[in-house]
Amino acid sequence: MKVQSIIGLGTIAISLFFFSACSTDNYDGPETMFTGRLLVGNEPLHIYENPTQEESMFQLYQDGYDKHTAIYVHVNQNGEFSARLFNGEYKMIPVSQKYLWEWTGWENKKEDGSPDTIRFTLKGNKQMDIQVTPFFKFKNVSARIDGENVTADFQVEQLNSDYEVSTVYLMANVNRYFGKLSDLRKSTTKVSLDETMNLSIPLSSYYSDSYFKNNYRKYIFVRLAMLLKKQSGYYLYSDVYRVDIPDEVYQKFRPGE
Repeated sequence: MKVQSIIGLGTIAISLFFFSACSTDNYDGPETMFTGRLLVGNEPLHIYENPTQEESMFQLYQDGYDKHTAIYVHVNQNGEFSARLFNGEYKMIPVSQKYLWEWTGWENKKEDGSPDTIRFTLKGNKQMDIQVTPFFKFKNVSARIDGENVTADFQVEQLNSDYEVSTVYLMANVNRYFGKLSDLRKSTTKVSLDETMNLSIPLSSYYSDSYFKNNYRKYIFVRLAMLLKKQSGYYLYSDVYRVDIPDEVYQKFRPGE
C-alpha cells in the first residue's frame, strides 16, 4: 500500500508539473498592432531601411514590468513602421542618432526642440502618423530609358537654410530594396535648387557581371540619394522607381534572349 501511495503521489506531482509547464507555454502572444508612418505633408518620408537593432528608429518600453527591456521598432524605406504588442502603457522615444529632418509633429519636445518621451496607452490597434520636415527633399522625380541609359529627372527643394547639399546620387538595383548607397551609381556635386536636373546610368553597367551576375531582367529599379555637407554617412532619399526596358534596347545587351 505504501509503495502504491508513493507511486500515486509521484504521478500526481509529475502531472501537475506538466500542466503548469503547458499553462505557462500557452499564454497568448501579443495581438495588438501598433502602426504608423513618417509623413512629409501627405507623402511618406523615404529613408534607408536597415532591420538591425543598432539602426532601428524607435524604442518602446512597456510600464508595469520589473524588467524594462527595449522593444526596437524599425521603419521601412517608405516611412512605415509596425509592432505587435500587448495592451498596456508605453513610452516611446527615437533612438539617439543623426536625423536629417525636424520632428515637426512629435507630441513632446525638449527645450532645444529635440523629441522627448511620448507616453501612450494601447487598448486595441493604434495608428500613429508623425509629421516631419526634412532639410531637403526631391520633387518632380521621373525615370525613363534614354537611348542605352536609364535617366532620372528631378528637382531638389530646400526646406532648411542651415544646411547645404554636397552630392546627389542616382542608384540602380535589380529589386526595390536599396542599401545606403548601391554599388552601381552615378553622382553630381553640381546641384541647383528648384531647377530640373538629371543623372544617367549606362545599361551596359547594369548588365555587366561586375555589378549583377546573370542579369536577364527586362526592368531596372532606380532611386535618388542626397548627401548633405557635414552630415557624412546619412542621406535623404527619393521613392523607388521601376523602369521597364524596351525589347529593342534589351536585345543590344542580351541578344537572342
